[in-house]
Amino acid sequence: MELNKNGRNFLLGTLFKSYLVQTAACSVIIWVCTDVMDVAVSQIFRKCFGDYFFMYYRSYGDETA
Repeated sequence: MELNKNGRNFLLGTLFKSYLVQTAACSVIIWVCTDVMDVAVSQIFRKCFGDYFFMYYRSYGDETA
């Protein structure tokens, strides 16, 4: 089957648009999952170490603290 020039450009444009949509969707999914994991890990650390869990993390292994 032979496509004319307009048909080929339409096909390439459609593929490019679908690629952009797929890339945007994957980026949003990755961003949302990262944000949810950040909140979850922060809540777990707060439950284990209290509100100042970052002080435990920064002083771990420091003999002068």
